[in-house]
Amino acid sequence: IPILAVYLKTICPTVYLGDSGEFTAAAFCLGIPHNSGYPLYSLLGKLFSFIPLGHIAFRVNVMSAFFGVMTVYLVYGLLLNMTSSQVPAFVGALLLAFTSTLWSQTVSAEVYTLHAFFVALIIRLLWWWYEKRNFCRLSILVFVAGISFGNHMQTVMLAPAVLFVILSTDYKVLVNARNFFFLFILFTFALSVYLDLPIRTEAAAAIHYGDPNTLERFLAHVTARAHREGYMMTKGTAQYLSRMGEALSVVASQFGVALIFALLGWLKMDSLRWRMFFLIVIVSDFIYTVFLNIVSLEITPFGLSTCMSLAILSGIGINYLLKAAKQHASIGEMTYRSIGGAFIILSFIPLIFNYQRCDQSRNYTADEH
Repeated sequence: IPILAVYLKTICPTVYLGDSGEFTAAAFCLGIPHNSGYPLYSLLGKLFSFIPLGHIAFRVNVMSAFFGVMTVYLVYGLLLNMTSSQVPAFVGALLLAFTSTLWSQTVSAEVYTLHAFFVALIIRLLWWWYEKRNFCRLSILVFVAGISFGNHMQTVMLAPAVLFVILSTDYKVLVNARNFFFLFILFTFALSVYLDLPIRTEAAAAIHYGDPNTLERFLAHVTARAHREGYMMTKGTAQYLSRMGEALSVVASQFGVALIFALLGWLKMDSLRWRMFFLIVIVSDFIYTVFLNIVSLEITPFGLSTCMSLAILSGIGINYLLKAAKQHASIGEMTYRSIGGAFIILSFIPLIFNYQRCDQSRNYTADEH
């Protein structure tokens, strides 16, 4: 609730810049924004447009804040399950909550907090399956992954890490033809949310970008063919090196000293399999940011999966330090509590530094023009 209060305090009261107006209008009229169409976002945005608060733009902006909070809650729950300790879970969740990468997306109508929510949910469900290796749990994971594609195709960048954990843990579950066929049907059914695109085109929605009511235009829109041709591997070596440095700088500025806790958490994870999982997530996210896109890092919140991974790993690292402190004979209960309190204070530092940058509560640019 306090995090939601901060997000709502800094939310843009009207239409924001960039794609915000397009997404707001698409949600209101159940229309089709630019590729890949984002049907799930439009459907959920329509539900939020019925909230009896402010005008339509504000209501759709609230959806971003809501899924931002839900993302933080899922990370908190995952860390609590991993560490069985509230302080590391709380600190890790707050580190993510107040990174400008996530926070900046909670103030306006954009697809990225919903994407972050699904990334967190997929990781949480993967951990849930890993605990019991139950096929029912795996089925839920596959279905949610399919639904996630209905919001953002960047979900595909999680596939290498997720498949690594599943195949290295129990490859037989996917080798079994019956299981594989069932999961394929389940995944395909989840993707059926994209049928909303031709349906709304035929219904003459006010916004029908790309007119995806034929098979050719549908595939072109859903696969973002125009973006792929212009965005992927179109730069020279010097430009990619510059973008690599910029991407690393963004991550370093988000976490600062917490990167030490994240590295420690990664090194001290009990499972090599999960260490590889987070490494693959970060590397895949880095490849997407640097080589598969040309949009400025100041405009689009690349690195959400990386920030989430580092926040989780920071929580694990802090848990290791707290356990080590508790086992140290010279550290009393009062000192131990003070160390825990210091970590909690640390997690609020991004709130202080990023507040002014993320605060859009006085942004009435759209109304003024």
